[in-house]
Amino acid sequence: MFTAYADESGQEDAGIFVVAGYVFDPRKGAKFEKSWSKILERWKVSELHMKELTRFGGEYKGWSDNNRSAFLSSLTEIIHSRAEFHVAVSFDTFALRDMNPNDKQEILDAKKYSIAGTKFFADIGRQIGPDDPIAFFFDCVPSKFGKDRLEEEFYDQRRKGFFHSKSSIAWFDSKAYEGIQAADFLAYESGREYATQLGRAEYPFRMSGARLVTGMGPKRRHESFLGKEFLDGLVEAVRKDPEGFATMQMLRRWNRHERRQSG
Repeated sequence: MFTAYADESGQEDAGIFVVAGYVFDPRKGAKFEKSWSKILERWKVSELHMKELTRFGGEYKGWSDNNRSAFLSSLTEIIHSRAEFHVAVSFDTFALRDMNPNDKQEILDAKKYSIAGTKFFADIGRQIGPDDPIAFFFDCVPSKFGKDRLEEEFYDQRRKGFFHSKSSIAWFDSKAYEGIQAADFLAYESGREYATQLGRAEYPFRMSGARLVTGMGPKRRHESFLGKEFLDGLVEAVRKDPEGFATMQMLRRWNRHERRQSG
């Protein structure tokens, strides 16, 4: 069974929200966890937590920029050597904020987390296909965050055959799974990258972040940005399917659009 780990991160002032993570096959997953744990032990920390590491808070108090760079570089090497591929979905929250009120009402129950999360597991499902089961592990979030809608989307699509019947989805604290910590790393750095590309923020360049995002190679990276064009299409899809579960239908259309654009 493949395992997929996901976490979310936001650059609120820049209007960027990200759901991102990694997929591992059964052979490499256990080796990844063991190697990751050894690095944490070496640095005498219990987990990777990017927000705390960035400000040198919590367990990272007293660290220097060089400490952080060396620590993240070691973790990046493990990720690149063990993960099958990564998926990063960045969502423009300013586009959601600026939607026409009537349009926004159409997708009232589709929050940024459920939209980006659905795109995340849709991209993974597209890469692996319905013949192999996938266990999805998301970092814990409150139900009001959009978790319930995301869970409904997953089980509806599993029932329709988009995922293998033994595929599953669950939420855990990041300390429980090294893969969720790796997903936190990717989500955080992806959010900074998109905020910079859009000219909405300026962050100091970090080689560790650049290596993490680009080092997988083009065939092992699956990244997308959901903005106004996507939301307009989502509203149209919801209006055609007022009973719900239109998000995945729209994502399939969007994936075809992305393939035409890249082709």
